[in-house]
Amino acid sequence: MLTRLGTKAGGTPSDPGERLLEWSELIVDLQGNLTIRPRMPRLPLSNLVEAAERLIACRPASFACVRFDLSMVEELEGPWGSHFAVLIHLAQILPCRVQMERLHAQPAALAWVFRSSPDVRRLFAAAAA
Repeated sequence: MLTRLGTKAGGTPSDPGERLLEWSELIVDLQGNLTIRPRMPRLPLSNLVEAAERLIACRPASFACVRFDLSMVEELEGPWGSHFAVLIHLAQILPCRVQMERLHAQPAALAWVFRSSPDVRRLFAAAAA
């Protein structure tokens, strides 16, 4: 069973949590995993940084894993290497696993480029398990 934490439309929210709901869907499953699924074909680095900052601020100790489901993302905007750096940093800070999953198009190609990095491999190895 999944719990969808929402999709919010309209207005210009000032709370980072509300802004996160503007561009993504949050899903919590019964195994204690939080999935963040961006609902946009192009994921700006600023959005990913904002999500990471929000997660660091709330320290989700009750989650077994935080997953970034990039199934709707075709392109990482901005300095694309920085997207991986943000997630690696997040994985080093949070008390739970951090994973990326369902990559395709440009994000999958970039993951292939960075495949020699042990930190990037950890982001994907856990998702495949």
